[in-house]
Formats: sequence, structure tokens, C-alpha cells
Amino acid sequence: MADRSRSSRGSGSRGGGSRGGGPRGRGDAGRGRPQPPPGAQAGVPYRSRPQQQGGQSSTENKVGNNLEQYVKDNQSKLGKEFPDRPGYGQEGSKVKLWANYFPLQVSEDLTLRKYQFEIAPVKPAPAAKGRKIERIIDIFLEDHFPQKRRGMATDYKRTLISLEDLPVKQKYTVEYRDDGADASDGTGQQYTVILQHDSEKGEKPVFISIIELLNYLRSQSTAVLYDRTAKATAIQTLNIIVGHGPKSDRDIASIGANKHFALSGNLYERADLGYGLECLRGFFVSVRPATYRILLNIQVKHAAMYKPGTVNSVVRDFTGGRKDFPPAQVHKFLARVRVELIHLARKNKSGEKVTRIKTIYGLATPRDGKDSSNPPKVPVLGAASQQVRFYIENPPQESGIPQGSFITVADYFKKVYDHTCSAAPVLNVGTHKRPVYVPPELCRIIPGQPAGVKLSPSQTKNMTDFSIRSPAANANTIVRNGPKLLGLDPLNQTLTSFKIKTNHPPNMITVPGRVLSGPSVTYRAQAKPKNIRDAGWNLNGVQFAEGTALREWAYMTLRQGNVGEKHADCLTQIQSFERAMNRSGIQASKPRWGESVNWNLEPAVREAQLTSVFRKCESQRLQMLIVILPTKDVTKDAIYKKIKAFGDVTYGVHTVCMTVSNLMKDDIGTFANIALKVNAKLGGTNHSLEAKHCSLIRQGSTMVLGIDVTHPSPGSSEDAPSVVAMVASTGPNLGQWPAELSLQEKSRQETVIKELVANMLKTRLRLWQKMNKAKLPENILVYRDGVSEGEYQATIDDELCGMQQGCKEMYPAELQKRGLPRFSVIVVGKRHHTRFYVTDEKDAQGRPKNTKPGTVVDRGVTEARNWDFFLQPHAAIQGTARPAHYCVIYDEIFRNKKLNPTNERPADMLERLTHEISYLYARATKAVSLCPAAYYADLACERARDYLVDYYDATAAATPAETESGTSGAGRDAQKSKINIHPKLKDTMFYL
Repeated sequence: MADRSRSSRGSGSRGGGSRGGGPRGRGDAGRGRPQPPPGAQAGVPYRSRPQQQGGQSSTENKVGNNLEQYVKDNQSKLGKEFPDRPGYGQEGSKVKLWANYFPLQVSEDLTLRKYQFEIAPVKPAPAAKGRKIERIIDIFLEDHFPQKRRGMATDYKRTLISLEDLPVKQKYTVEYRDDGADASDGTGQQYTVILQHDSEKGEKPVFISIIELLNYLRSQSTAVLYDRTAKATAIQTLNIIVGHGPKSDRDIASIGANKHFALSGNLYERADLGYGLECLRGFFVSVRPATYRILLNIQVKHAAMYKPGTVNSVVRDFTGGRKDFPPAQVHKFLARVRVELIHLARKNKSGEKVTRIKTIYGLATPRDGKDSSNPPKVPVLGAASQQVRFYIENPPQESGIPQGSFITVADYFKKVYDHTCSAAPVLNVGTHKRPVYVPPELCRIIPGQPAGVKLSPSQTKNMTDFSIRSPAANANTIVRNGPKLLGLDPLNQTLTSFKIKTNHPPNMITVPGRVLSGPSVTYRAQAKPKNIRDAGWNLNGVQFAEGTALREWAYMTLRQGNVGEKHADCLTQIQSFERAMNRSGIQASKPRWGESVNWNLEPAVREAQLTSVFRKCESQRLQMLIVILPTKDVTKDAIYKKIKAFGDVTYGVHTVCMTVSNLMKDDIGTFANIALKVNAKLGGTNHSLEAKHCSLIRQGSTMVLGIDVTHPSPGSSEDAPSVVAMVASTGPNLGQWPAELSLQEKSRQETVIKELVANMLKTRLRLWQKMNKAKLPENILVYRDGVSEGEYQATIDDELCGMQQGCKEMYPAELQKRGLPRFSVIVVGKRHHTRFYVTDEKDAQGRPKNTKPGTVVDRGVTEARNWDFFLQPHAAIQGTARPAHYCVIYDEIFRNKKLNPTNERPADMLERLTHEISYLYARATKAVSLCPAAYYADLACERARDYLVDYYDATAAATPAETESGTSGAGRDAQKSKINIHPKLKDTMFYL
């Protein structure tokens, strides 16, 4: 059954009308949907003919032309934050595309009121958080505003949107009760709820007028201004209204603010991931402003969830039925999972089933309730009901249990509920201090709970197999199922009350796109690769643009069982690899020696053997160690990460890994691809572009930076740090991008503090000077990865200001007087939810029928006054191609007439440059989806996670309480030392 904690929201608000009564609108039967037009192409997603709003294109044209002239006439405003779009790009062949956006029609006379909740417990009730806050808000609206609920929408956290004025600062008492339960009798936990104006001081009402937003989006004047905060508030308000319907539906699981998954009916799609998890297919939804209109972005999403069912059955699936399975892993797997207590189910006055919902703390542990006067008696972690004893002071009458006595969990449930407990480990659904024990077979996992655990390789593969589909299948799912899940087809009561709707039947909008031509790739002696196709090529007949010398190297084989024994002697294949490197342009000598390490030994023994090998490398001053792995999955193992830490941090020797299967193929192409890493790590340039490309960079005075931050993930220890990576080009050919790693001041902080980013940039500038005859770059182009829209201002205030400060300390006064260096900061988004689909198969690339490499879109789904664009340089070989989103938040370079003697359109300059750089990724012979500056920064962050494996992939402790203080012996200095790259490698691309 579904998560009943949301069910009472349905009374009066969870859909109602055609959505709540009778069939729930699942499937297409009876919907009157038009059939595909005659001759529709099978590979093209089917939709009815789009109805474009006539003013959208003309408004874009007018504003774009006005802004283009405005930028030319206002060179003194180049340093303005969030620069205006300098017109639209025009390069490339034109193409018409579908975009996964739907026009959202909002009444112009809609004026909304915004309030915030203040919730406080009436003692002795505990403070409310998480799901409990959702339930309290639900009860509050149900009990105190039953007649006005259709004119209200909430995020079930802090905010309430209303069509009518509501009393503020009035105290309401809410008595907590289980979902679906009848009104309480005054004995339940009580909370005080107060509504406040959602203003800075809470004194003035907050009115949100949609007509102000629409007037701004429709205006053709460059002088029209609209406060960024007011605009963000209006969009957030519309998002709350659109999301209220699915969040109020008992048959939909909502994750965060924007992701929704059906739990029943025809929209319920799942796949078994194995080991206690399943994958659900749902939708991400978000209201987005665009030129002339408001749009609704809908994208298919997939999430790993706990399987529904009794805990007993799910744990059996998780452990594979093994009796020797480590109980600590089961404990970690179940922690914080919400369950229904089957034995406490009852019915309300309407005959509906009401269940008690609890959160699993974990398995019973010997430390439970240790500070109580009569602590439980738990012999070991994972003890069964027959072994766990607890003290009961006032047992239920007629149970026959003596007062003030200890009793086993099994005996208690037999006497009170006539239930015979299984031999499975007993659960604690209370807290560490006040445990409450329940047999796992009496706990049913609520469906739709995201799994906060790390997926195994097999689970990852199963999820990938389920989620990757053709563009047409993806688009059709969006059009046919997305609006139904959201209550847009037909409208739910909330949207009807707020006068919000979309076109009917719902269909995607079309947008104009362009396909840019790929640049000419060159190798040594300006040789060009043959058979360039779909933005990819091979190394046949060419050598690296700048080859290196590999004189001192060795190899190490990690043996695993029979496979390891069979291939223990791989010298023949190593010699083939040596010849492949020489063919590719690396001057490779014969390996000095080969070693073998048994993978099946205990981790400590393996580590000792690895230490011996790396010490040998260090003593002989080897440049590189080639490591032969038994399987690809080994890259997720701690020993693999230890190899990288040993090589990059401790001993200063480059490591390049390949699997034994790839080695034994003895394939020229495979070896050539591995040689790409070898050459780049040793300081070479794999390939370049013809001189006519990347003209801004070719002038030799522009350094390109990439910045990214990685944060602790589920399963990390409490003191796991966030790591910053900064990569920077060292010359005009963009062949080398060494990296600098640092720790953030605070964990999970995205923007980098000024002092840190300033110091990191200074290390990159010093390296630039070293590589460029002591000169400093005049232009610094920054591609910043991983920043959300809400963090754009902080990126300018902290990171840009920090970089500018670092330059003041490095640049002589005469250069600073000339306004040098100039900065441009472009935020790179790869986790957005915009997708494009061809409207005609002749415009498609490859078998998946994706958009072609080089596709760029800067109109239709963007705002005229914001400088952003979507770019897809690569050829997607499976699934739906995801373009990268580039947003310019600061610019002193591309709109500068001094740097644009030919008077090119700045938009074309930036789009073309970003596209061309995407062909210079060192690890591949193809264009990549993300600008390499951002891609490399992301790789460097991932490598830092390998060094910090003890923090990022901490093994489960016995109980959550034991991990509260994080990894023992952890300190800031110890963490810094783990990412301190060895001096021999710090100026190289060690992270590849």
C-alpha cells in the first residue's frame, strides 16, 4: 500500500473532480486523444501539431536586436553582473526541434498571498521535523480551513500560498493523529501553528502578481527591469501550486520539491534492481520563465527505492538468504526506513484502514538504552526476538505479564498479539536512547522511499538497463504520462482554483535550433584523422600532436582466482602495448619489470604487497606503473583507490589501469585509446585543432579555468569534507590542464570562499608563467561546474571576487591599470532537465535518432535578457542526448570590441569556442558532452574522492550512534595530507 502519511490531504485537495472521483485518468482510454497524422514517422516522437504563441518569436527577435545594439553602445558596462544577452547566435544550419516543455497558461488577474508556517510543540510533545511537519500541516489545513483548501497550495515544509487573505499571528492548536485516523480526543501530542507573512520581518503582507511577471517576459524593451528576487519568488510560487497536486496524492511518492513517482495504476512503472531495491520511473517538473511565456519543464526521472513488503522479505532479498550475512550491513541498509506496523492496524469510523507508521532506527544493539535505569538486554547486534529482553513496567491488562519485569520480545508478542515471532533479527523502531522493538515480519516497508545507499555494480547495471531508452520512447512517456501524473490532463482541483492550465491535449513546444560544424582535428605534422563521423574518429595512421618519452616504467598484475593464474604471464601482451604506444607517437622503452599481486588475499596483506611494489617504483624513479585489473568492477574497490593514492600522493608515480580482458584482446585500437592517458599524463598533447579554430585562445593570452566542488554522498562519514578542484590550461593548444585540489571550509558548501579560490588561482598563474616565459594571461575564461541558479550571486560575490583579489596580488600595477586580467565566468549545468528531439528523421543522428552533434539552442526555452544557451557537441550512442547548459554570469571578454576586431556576434563567438574546445578532451577521440574545462575539474574531484575513500565510503559501524562523531582520528590536517599531490606529479594531469 502507499505512504498513508499523505492520504488525508486527498479530502478536498488531492485531485477531486475528474481526477479524484472514479477512474484516476491512468492510460489513454476515453481521453479523446487525436491519432498520429497519416505518414507519421516511427522514429519521431508523436505529438499533435504544436500551436506556437505568435508573440514569442517576434518578441525574441525584437529584444535580441535591441540588446545586440545596446551591448555595442555600452562598452563601459562590460563588468556588469549577469550581463544582458548580446543578441542571439546565428551560425550553423537551422533545425526545428521539440523541447520537453509545455506552455503554462496562467490567468493575468491572478494575485497570490504568501505565508510561512511557524510550528512549535506544546510540551511534552517532541519538536516536529521531516514527515511529521508534513502531517501537522495536513491536519492544520484539514481542521481549520476545510472550506478554503482548494484555494490553497503548500510545499508541506514552510510555505503556504493562498488566493484569499488569511489571519496572521493567530495561534492554532493541532493535535497530532495518525493518517486517516478520526479526530483525536485531546490526548495526542499537541502543536501550535502560526501563519506569518513571508516577508523579511513578517509584518507586511506578501502579494505576488502574475501580471508583473508576464509583462516583463512579454516586453520588447531593453529598459524593462524586474527584480530578480521578485521574479524568483513568483516562479517558486507557481512551482508550489503545480507540485501541490501530486504531493497531496496518496498514490504518488514525491522526492524533494520536483520529483514525483506513481505507486499504482497505469503510470506505475518499476524494475527490480535486486538486493532489496527497485527502480521507479517518474517525472521531474519545474515552472520556468521564457521569453513571452511561462513554461512547464517535464522530464522522465528514475530513482532507486526500497522494495515494498515486509521487512523480513526485503532483508531476505538483500542478503540473498545468507545466514552468515554481516548484521552490520543489514543494520545500515534499514536505518531510517519508514514502515507500517501491521499488528497495530485499525479502522476509522468510515471503515478505512489506519496504520501506525514508524521509522526504523536499525537492528537491536547491545548499546540500546544504556543510560536508562533498566536497559534492554541484547546479546549481540542482530539478535532475534527470542534473545532480546526488555523491561516492562506496566504491561497490558489480561496479558499475564508481571509488572516491573523483563520479557523477551518473542514472549511479549505472543502474549499480547498472539503472534509467533520468526528467528530474524529484531528491529528497533524507537531511538537509540529509548528503543522500541518489533519483529521484522510485522513491519511493512512503505513504497516510494528513496534508497540512501550506494548501489552495487549489478544494481547500477539493472537501473541503467531500465532507464536508458530511445528519444522517441522518452518523449512519448513525457507527453502521454507526465501531464496525467501532475493533474494537468485533466486538471486537478488545485490548478482549476488557481486558474492554471496547459494546452489540451498536452504537447511539447517546438524551438529553433542550429547545428554547428565540427572543427578540423589535427595530429603530428598537421595530419588529420580519417573517417571522421558523428563527432568521432580513430587514431589509425596518425601520431599524437606532441608525443612524450616513456623511458622508465613497469607493470603490475592483480591476479584473481583462475583468471589471474591463467594470465599471470602477460609479457607478450605488454610488449604489444609497448609497440602500440610507439605507433601512437610515444617514445616507449621496454618495461623495467613486472610484478604480480594476489587479489584474493586479505586487504591488509594486499596493501602490504602494493606498498612494496610502489616503494620499488619510487626507488627506481619510474615514470609510470601500468596496472592490470582483474575486472572493471575493481575500480570501485578500496584497493584500486589505494593504488591511485599511492601513485599520485605518496610515491609520485603515474598509474594507468586496464582490465585483463582488454590486455588479452591484444587489440591495436584498445591499446591506442589507453595510450591517450599515458601521453596526457606525461605532459603531451594528444591532438589539436587547425589554427583557424579557437581564435581567442590561439592568441596566447587567454587561460581557461575549470572549477568544480564535490560533496559527501550517502554512506560518507560525518566529517567527510567537500573538495574543490581547479584545472587550468597552460598554453594556446589546450593540451595540458594540471589541477589543484583543496578542502572547502565547510562540508557541503558549494561556493568556494574568497581566500581559498584566490590561493588556488595563484598556483595556476604561477604555472602559466612557468610555461609562457613569465608572462601572465590577459584573459581568464572560467567554466564553473555544479552551481545552481540560486548560487549564481554567491559565485560572483565569493569566487569571482576571490579570483580578482588573487590577481591583484600577482599582476603588476601597469597591467592592472589596463584593466587586466579580464574575466568571463560561465556556469556549466549538466544536471538540468531540458531535452531536445528532432521533428523530422532527416535531422536525426544515428540509430537512437538523437539530435545531431553540434546542436545549439538559445531560443524558445530561454529568456531574451539572460545570456545562456544549450549545446550538445557529442553524438549520443544510447538513450536521449543531454545537452550542457551554459549561463554567462559575468563577462569582460566576448562583448569587448578590442578582442573582436572582425565585429563577430559575441553569442556566436562563445558558442563556437565552447563547441570547438569540446573536441579537445584528452581521453577520447571524439567530442564530449561537457566543455573539457568543466569535465576535467569533475574528474579531479572524483580522484580526490578516491584519496579520501576512508571518509567518502566509510564502512558501516555497529550502530548509527557509533558513527556520529565520524571516522576516528580524523583531523583537518590529515584530510589535507590525503589530497596533497606528490611534487613530481602536481603540475601534470594526474587525475586522468
